[in-house]
Amino acid sequence: MKNSNSTKGTDTIYLDFAKAFDKVDHQILLKKLHKIGIRGNLLRWIQAFLSDRFQEVSVEGFKSFIFAVISGVIQGSVLGPILFLVFINDISQSVQNSSVKCFADDTRISRPIESLYDAELLQNDLDQIMTWCTNNNMELNENKFEFLRTSYKIEKSMLELSFCYYETCYKTFSHYLIESKDQHQVKDLGVTFSSTQNFKPHIADIVL
Repeated sequence: MKNSNSTKGTDTIYLDFAKAFDKVDHQILLKKLHKIGIRGNLLRWIQAFLSDRFQEVSVEGFKSFIFAVISGVIQGSVLGPILFLVFINDISQSVQNSSVKCFADDTRISRPIESLYDAELLQNDLDQIMTWCTNNNMELNENKFEFLRTSYKIEKSMLELSFCYYETCYKTFSHYLIESKDQHQVKDLGVTFSSTQNFKPHIADIVL
């Protein structure tokens, strides 16, 4: 994690996409593919791959009506994850002052925090990401965002953040207060990170 060897604090917000692979807008995806140079027969082939698909639900022999699939990439396919990565790849372009890291639909935004101004910049970048989601017809579970503040000690420069140092000062578009998790720990791609960068909780989880 960036800044982990520094005594300065780093604030990280973990986002949660609602049905990320199912929400991919086909028309927006095709435009992004065209923008990165995929055109001609290959683009038409991908369009055909996405189009004219239908689904139904079967429970104990009873079937639902057949519905047209109007969004999403096909999970379990070879092409599906690649198309999702193309779709989400430009999310970081909306961020100017923070670091955005993505692994499929696992996305986090972070920034070293030395002053209240740094926290405001991180909030602004978080707002930009949520605007990106709106513009790309992606939905976020804003009440499931996770917040982690990592630091080894509070420096003098952090005193102006004292009013929110032990609690989050970040909000979502819907004005959810993004709270830090119990014991100030989060799971990041299977690794348990703590606010003190102590890996004993992760080791304990693995041993158990």
